[in-house]
Amino acid sequence: DKLVLGLASYGYDWAADGQCNTVSYDQAIANAYGNDSQIYFDDDTYNLSYSYYDDDNELHKVSFTDAVTTFNNMRFGTTYHLAGFSLWRLGTEDSRLWNFYGKDMSWEQVKRWDLNNIFALSGYNDVNYVGSGEVLSVQSEPHPGKVAISVDNDDELVEEEKYLALPSAYTVRKLGHCGTKDLILTFDDGPDARWTPQVLKTLKHYGVPGAFFMVGLQMEKNLPLVEKVYESGNTIGNHTFTHHNVIENSDDRTYAELKLTRMLVESVTGHSTTLFRAPYNADADPTQREEIEPMILASRRNYLFVGEEVDPDDWQPGITADEIIVSSVFSSFATSIASSKVIIPSILLEALVTGMTATSYFLKY
Repeated sequence: DKLVLGLASYGYDWAADGQCNTVSYDQAIANAYGNDSQIYFDDDTYNLSYSYYDDDNELHKVSFTDAVTTFNNMRFGTTYHLAGFSLWRLGTEDSRLWNFYGKDMSWEQVKRWDLNNIFALSGYNDVNYVGSGEVLSVQSEPHPGKVAISVDNDDELVEEEKYLALPSAYTVRKLGHCGTKDLILTFDDGPDARWTPQVLKTLKHYGVPGAFFMVGLQMEKNLPLVEKVYESGNTIGNHTFTHHNVIENSDDRTYAELKLTRMLVESVTGHSTTLFRAPYNADADPTQREEIEPMILASRRNYLFVGEEVDPDDWQPGITADEIIVSSVFSSFATSIASSKVIIPSILLEALVTGMTATSYFLKY
């Protein structure tokens, strides 16, 4: 009557090289979904496991617990008249366990429960990321899963569990994983009649490609420049038509802006684009609604969302060229996409390129 049984409610992701990371139930399920892995139930320990290969083709083995694990452990614990149970750790658990946690788990009570309903898998609105990189591809939006269980009626234990279909949150695959000092230069909000030609000249001089996320209204004003950017070997992405904050738009307006900008790119260059960066919200690890919603909306029109790990803050009022160079060249971030919010003077771009080259960055796209 004095013993409290602690129950694990998380998992471990073991890499072949011995490295191990703790994962929540939601992360384990999202990763299995993203890698099309088959989940196996151990009918001795009631734990679950699966394996997958990461972006570097390294084998990982994941072991974790779910609500069935907790249920069976609590059923065993109840027969020993424990003082109670505790979870380690809150926030990483399978939310289905709250359907029974804290209730009387005696045989007489559990016998009355509809366990199929208790263990039903619903979708959820979290965002789970799979892989590494700053190009984000939305693989799925929330939908329910399906699980089948077999119950030992003598002991009221779940003796078998099969994940027939995995539930989905917003599952986002991160792409573009590269070396520790690979870096991409991107330029937003143009083209600009004054600065874009200078930027193109500097990039050409150093043999460095760039990615230009263009605004439709700016493109209309500078159609020859759009063609010149493309013909110079650079990449063009969609930055909406008016540069209005997507979170303030209706969905229909956002879809219209994406379509108009893409059609303009196609009419000038003869080629389309599937790359999108949202105005004001280009974080490579979006967590807030205003960061996530533009990515979701664009994905419904088959766009890849291009984030940025290094923001040189060149859009900040009063910032100096030296401050931009320090924040970009000597940033603590490596393996990243550096973004210029506005078209920067060529002398500053030259300093950035030479500074990055001097510090062994490899500029690419």
